[in-house]
Amino acid sequence: TFFDPDKVEILVSEDGKEAVDVTKNAVDGVSLGGWRTVTTGVDAKFSIPVFFKNDHKYKIDVKVTDLSDNVNDGFVIADKKSDSFIIDTVNPFGDIWKEAVTGGKYEISRFSKSALTVSGKVGDSFSKVKSVSYYVTENDGALKDLSGITAWKEISGVKPDGSYSAFIEKTDKNYTVYLKITDYSGNVTYISTNAVVTDTQAPKISVDIPDSDTGIYTSDVPVNISVSDDVNGKIASGIKSVTYQVINLG
Repeated sequence: TFFDPDKVEILVSEDGKEAVDVTKNAVDGVSLGGWRTVTTGVDAKFSIPVFFKNDHKYKIDVKVTDLSDNVNDGFVIADKKSDSFIIDTVNPFGDIWKEAVTGGKYEISRFSKSALTVSGKVGDSFSKVKSVSYYVTENDGALKDLSGITAWKEISGVKPDGSYSAFIEKTDKNYTVYLKITDYSGNVTYISTNAVVTDTQAPKISVDIPDSDTGIYTSDVPVNISVSDDVNGKIASGIKSVTYQVINLG
């Protein structure tokens, strides 16, 4: 049986670029083993392994010319698999409330008297984002074992550009929102906000004025004004500002 390896072209395209014959040219992340004889005789078969290791979108084609210069008409991949595939070991990326990110850190503290919206944008360099989920915790401090959490809530309606949004239920609490981004290769990225406070209770005001039967005083009147946001022991966001007004009715 006659076999000329130089009559075989193994064409590989990376990331949509022009295909290159890897039997004669170096291609990033692609290497070849050696030819071996699988069977001999009239139906002789020869095989060579091709190894792919780097993060790329690959497309493969094979051209073979026999010693009479006949060229193959297409080729068949075993098990009807695709001639295109992706190697993706890179984690997806994303942000929460991206306008508030500074210096690469999520230095966010938000206060709200109504339901908050978790929003931002996610993406992936190769295999695309498969799902985006969020988890709300009232635990103090950062969670270390996020992979052990099972109560993630998937965010539906993620747009083609990666934009997403989800409402956090309106409940008085101090909490942190974690985001889980998963791509089609199974790579996962976790990001989070800093503490967020939802406070639906109005602050209370106490005014103390000295006693007077007539409401008339002959000297300066000390009026004590006290304000508090700790209503009935519930979550308090803290006092933002205090204003008062004195009106002369005379």
